[in-house]
Amino acid sequence: MALVILFVIGTVGVGKTSVGAAASDILSEREIPHAFVDRDALCASWPPVERFNEATALRNLALVWTTYREQGIDRLIVAGVLETREDVRRYEDALGEPIMICRLAAPLPARQAWLRARDEGGSLDWHLARTVELEAIVEAAALEDFVVHNDGRTRRDVALDMLRTAGWVSGSRTDDATL
Repeated sequence: MALVILFVIGTVGVGKTSVGAAASDILSEREIPHAFVDRDALCASWPPVERFNEATALRNLALVWTTYREQGIDRLIVAGVLETREDVRRYEDALGEPIMICRLAAPLPARQAWLRARDEGGSLDWHLARTVELEAIVEAAALEDFVVHNDGRTRRDVALDMLRTAGWVSGSRTDDATL
């Protein structure tokens, strides 16, 4: 089987991490070997080395992917932000694999509500501004192979839609697609 990397992108507050985690739960229930990584968890440090600690994220993700591959894992879900074709190239170079990109989309009022439930103070203000700015960036960049709408369904249903569209699972537990 070919190694497969599914990158879940989208603006701030769209649900990348929670949908990625739900996808991991679905794959685990179906006993499909995989790993799930939140890109931000790989570069959370202060002071930042560069904008969003991107070089740190790339280096750490490459190390994590090497470890998972050594353990026989052949599918990786990464939740994070990609803004440019150059970002995609850098991640593919760091991981040594092509990546499939799913862009999550959700209406601004939903994103704002999720951010208000998650953040507060200056962090909330920054994220509320960033969700509008970043949405325009990712839409214009059109990096995705496909779009899934996080539109009021459960995170699990959104994740299942994403996994089906990616070709990782089919409709039922007994007839899952094998890559």
